[in-house]
Amino acid sequence: MGRTYKRQSKHASWLPETLHAALLAIKSGKKIRAVSRTFDIPESTLRLRLKNKNIGGPKLGRKPTFSYDVELELADQILKMAKFFYGLTPIELRRLAFEYAEANHIPHRFNKNTKLAGPDWLQLFMKRHPNISLRKPEADKIYNVDETGITTVQKPSKILGPKGQKQVGSLISWERGKNVTTVCCMNAAGSFVPPMFIYPRTRMNILLEKGGPVGSIYACSKNGWINSELFLEWLKHFSKSVKPTSEDPVLLIMDNHCSHISLQAYEFCKANGICVVTLPPHTSHKLQPLNLTFFGPLKNAFNREFTVELILWKKGLSGFKAAGIFPFNPNKFNSNDFASAQEMINININNSVQSVQIINEATNISPSIESTDDNLETKNVTPQVIMQENVVSNLQNQPSTSTNIYRKTISKICPIPQPKPKSKKN
Repeated sequence: MGRTYKRQSKHASWLPETLHAALLAIKSGKKIRAVSRTFDIPESTLRLRLKNKNIGGPKLGRKPTFSYDVELELADQILKMAKFFYGLTPIELRRLAFEYAEANHIPHRFNKNTKLAGPDWLQLFMKRHPNISLRKPEADKIYNVDETGITTVQKPSKILGPKGQKQVGSLISWERGKNVTTVCCMNAAGSFVPPMFIYPRTRMNILLEKGGPVGSIYACSKNGWINSELFLEWLKHFSKSVKPTSEDPVLLIMDNHCSHISLQAYEFCKANGICVVTLPPHTSHKLQPLNLTFFGPLKNAFNREFTVELILWKKGLSGFKAAGIFPFNPNKFNSNDFASAQEMINININNSVQSVQIINEATNISPSIESTDDNLETKNVTPQVIMQENVVSNLQNQPSTSTNIYRKTISKICPIPQPKPKSKKN
């Protein structure tokens, strides 16, 4: 057995260098039997090696199941499949050896129950072909690319509100919004290629690139969707970022969108070491890595950035904050803000008093009057005072404004001054 067998004798223990020296001695004219005793190599072995011109090391045990040419072809196929990211596992190689032997009616001693070649055959096969080794796949060579549309106006996140209320409000832009296509690409190790943004417009504006991710590229199309020309432009961006070569290729997984299938894209990938694998139709929801775990969280995070708490539109937020609406600011106004309004009230009061005086002088109203109302006594009260009280009462009975929601009203902080009654002349 290849793994557990331990050699019991010293048969065929000579080295290839010893065989080479023995063959040179025979060619120099020495007899084979004498050379065999001198170099401790069997005479039959020397005769066979002279006939076959084989100067390799000794081979003990059973002959390999496959010939040298078949094993060489199998080794080349293994290396080629590994280069195109379809490397075989040890189990798959053992199954392939069994199926090849069965298909070509090659006598073998493989296990017909498991339909696999033995682990000893695999170990000896790799020993005969040292250019093949067991390797762990590199995740940074496998990429997935896909497009998604992100609207400029996002849906608000769920908020807490009163139970039973059918509708609750939230601040959000009232414009219709446009769809921007984002081309994303990442590898199995978690590294990302800078994205590509496609805007729905005819001409590109340098302002659209302001504040974008470092290394991103920007383009425009009539409807904001990707097309064959833009995908070729993205492939050039991908090749510049990843730097694949024919000696060190990368695998690119994508769907069968019409923009991905073009002769120019195929020729570019073939010339730059990009091996393309397309997903079967209607399977992206199961096989597309970006669709499964990336685009959903990306859009949710993007939506959260547009909520009132984390919104980045500074002008919109500063407007509500400056007005004291949100966040609510009860101290938005101070006493200085009401100074001009108070001055106008004082002017109106003085004007009203003067008007009453002019009317009294014109009509010669007696300084003292008696009220017919039993519950109201106005004796020895001048008409100016009565009018002043009426004016103050009317001003105080005006409809309440939003300032009444404060604990300290404006009338308490800055009360209306009461005019003093004029003293009577003796």
